[in-house]
Amino acid sequence: MALFQSEAARKAASQDYVSLEELGNGGPQERDWRGIATALLVIMFICSLIALAVYLFTPMAAAVDSSRVPINLTTMGLLRSPISDVHFVGDAIVYENINQGYMRLPLDTMKPEPLLDRSSLLMYTREEPSHDLRYFALFKPTSDQVRSFLLSVYRHSLAKEKKAEDFFLLQVSAKFNATYAISILNRETLLAYKVGIAKTEDEAQRIFIWNPVSDDYIFWQDGHLYYSDSADSDTSVRISNGGPNWEHGIFDWVYEEEIFGRGSQAVWWSERGEKLAFLSREKTKEKSVMMISYSHEEPYPNVVELQYPKTHEKRLPTYAINVWDKKTRELKHMDVQLRDSTAFHYLYGVKWVVMRDEELLVATWANRLQTHISVTICSYTSGICKLIFEYKYPSKTWAEPTDFSSILSSDDAIYMLLPRTRADGNSYQHIAKVTIQGDAAKGAKGVKWAKSSFLSLGDFDVVELEAYDRDNDIMQTTTDAWECVSCKFSNCTYQVNHLTSDFKRILTFCKASGCFLTVDSRLHPYNENRAYSWIGPAHPHYYLGDIIEGKTENLIEILRDEEYERRLATTLLPLVISETAPLAQGYEARVKILLPPDQPSRSSSRSLPVLLKVYAGPGPQMASDEFTLGFEEFLVTSRNFAVVTIDGRGSNGRGWKYRGAIYGALGTVEIEDQIEGVRQVMKKYPFLDAHRLSVFGWSYGGFAAALMSEKAPELFFKCVISVAPVANFLYYDTTYSERYMGSADKSAYDASDITKNVSNFKKTRLLLVHGLYDDNVHFQHSALLMEALQRKDIDFDVMVYPNQDHAIGRRNHLYHKMTSFLDQCAKR
Repeated sequence: MALFQSEAARKAASQDYVSLEELGNGGPQERDWRGIATALLVIMFICSLIALAVYLFTPMAAAVDSSRVPINLTTMGLLRSPISDVHFVGDAIVYENINQGYMRLPLDTMKPEPLLDRSSLLMYTREEPSHDLRYFALFKPTSDQVRSFLLSVYRHSLAKEKKAEDFFLLQVSAKFNATYAISILNRETLLAYKVGIAKTEDEAQRIFIWNPVSDDYIFWQDGHLYYSDSADSDTSVRISNGGPNWEHGIFDWVYEEEIFGRGSQAVWWSERGEKLAFLSREKTKEKSVMMISYSHEEPYPNVVELQYPKTHEKRLPTYAINVWDKKTRELKHMDVQLRDSTAFHYLYGVKWVVMRDEELLVATWANRLQTHISVTICSYTSGICKLIFEYKYPSKTWAEPTDFSSILSSDDAIYMLLPRTRADGNSYQHIAKVTIQGDAAKGAKGVKWAKSSFLSLGDFDVVELEAYDRDNDIMQTTTDAWECVSCKFSNCTYQVNHLTSDFKRILTFCKASGCFLTVDSRLHPYNENRAYSWIGPAHPHYYLGDIIEGKTENLIEILRDEEYERRLATTLLPLVISETAPLAQGYEARVKILLPPDQPSRSSSRSLPVLLKVYAGPGPQMASDEFTLGFEEFLVTSRNFAVVTIDGRGSNGRGWKYRGAIYGALGTVEIEDQIEGVRQVMKKYPFLDAHRLSVFGWSYGGFAAALMSEKAPELFFKCVISVAPVANFLYYDTTYSERYMGSADKSAYDASDITKNVSNFKKTRLLLVHGLYDDNVHFQHSALLMEALQRKDIDFDVMVYPNQDHAIGRRNHLYHKMTSFLDQCAKR
């Protein structure tokens, strides 16, 4: 099947993209007064054109729209793609269908096969398949956890919250990474085996990780890590050692949130499954915040102490690296040899590699300000993590943990992402080859200092190193380019660069507006196939292709869900404009505008209230082509709002010129760019009502929304919705704040304090929203903003969500509250 649809088919399956001319202002018509006869002919001709325009521009889409249903808050979840977690297991694609369960698609038959039925998973909050899909580990929150929430955990620790959206106690299990009762199901025999030291019903675990190449596993219980050699084994071997004052295999809050993230565990199997690395941390007295929840079953509030190092806090968590050998059952505590072992270092990345047939651990470290990295190679044989490379970041650049999560290796080098200055003066994240000097015959013992060089790439950022094909000398990566690099529309799913050094070619995958496709992909274990997920602007599609000499060939569509496509076909979708807008100092904003689908035919007679959806924080790109159906699309199709998103300075995708502009000065240029960007948009499209402009943001976006109202002219914004805003980054966690603020002093933080100048809220309406159980941006931030508003006798709306964290699980209530607030703003 052809990869690219026709234009008509693409528009039918996606949010409609409109040309700018269709909504712009036309010039005055020329008049011809040379004679009455000519005038009559002109009039007749114009009348015919009008009749034709009525026929053509009262489009079939309008007729279709009349039968389509606007997006509804209650049923919005049904419009999300049911397919997720697409990846290869052997010679099959494994994926999850929310309606059917876990499925397997063999590459030879291409006929889906059920692995686990959805109905059998209702009591579980997480499932983990073994390497060959023979077993599934099933996670169920323990009754002790549900009753008392005694153990502390962090908000990313539950992998799938979809089964707990309306069940508070299980939501708390996502917050309080207490314990799970874990069972292992044999799919073939349907026998279940309990996980645990004694394998009894009352045991509970916190971590479970399969070996990547066999059916053995490790788990955490009662403070230690244990190994079991099979699902039906009666015994377990304790791996970790040390007293009750040590934690093994688990991260503290700041490491999970700001460095490893997304439910990460401090445990890593080697590629061959022969060794296991894990981290240990001695419990020390660190400053904490108190998290409070409420229950009908308890007369007193439940209080949990959460260690949380705020900006400039002196004491930060440190970790030790351990490596365990499965064959010998021996554990070694690694001796990490950094240049200054007395200085504080973050452990920034951990990755197993194979070099000269030896499994080695690459551990990357960063200084406190995250502007200097140190790379060590850890050998189990020597028990040493040897320093082999250091890099000091140029001015207004910094290290990001994601740059070291995809490290790859050859026999004599490792590959990572570092900034590189190009001929245009901009710097981009490019592939750095760190060649290791030393005596190959001595293996890891012969490693000496490494030298770095960059592979030759273009003016774009590399996002991820996906795989290195040693046999064919090909590096496969994902890039983040605003425009496809030297590739035409017909083949912009890949870009091949022929290099003069090291690699024969590099295969990069465009994530670009100019390609009309935003792409995610997964590689076959042996680099023979690639599964693609097209995630925008059309609704998600999945394709399978063969990799032949570095190129993707023979693409076929897979994993279609006709019921989902039928639901989309009856849903009213927004029109989309993607463009740029000029900013100060020669910068450009990327802009995305969502409009009601009938706006082209009504632009001269209907003005629209406008919502600016803002994030503006370091990194994320909001004005992307990814297909989304959420609150903003609901406003557009059901409430006739226009929604605008803008990427200015501080956002990724255009090199360090944009990304680094906010360094040391959060709350400055990125706020200015949002204000100026939306001003340009309102000026260009007169049907956007400048008197009914509101702004909405969450987290950093909540901070930005409040600060924009304070920095913009009076009544520039009619209404502001600020959800879980940061009041001052001095009160936020030190790892995030110091990464982007560097060594800035208190005055730089106070300059963007949203509590300092609230006078504009006397005329701009504010809805302030916060979860009382927010462990990320603590309720303290909104409390200080409330106090500042009250001191100035300023009226505002507030909605507090008890027992809810930073994500606020009560979305229906929140969205209805926001809708009511915006409707009132639009009427004023």
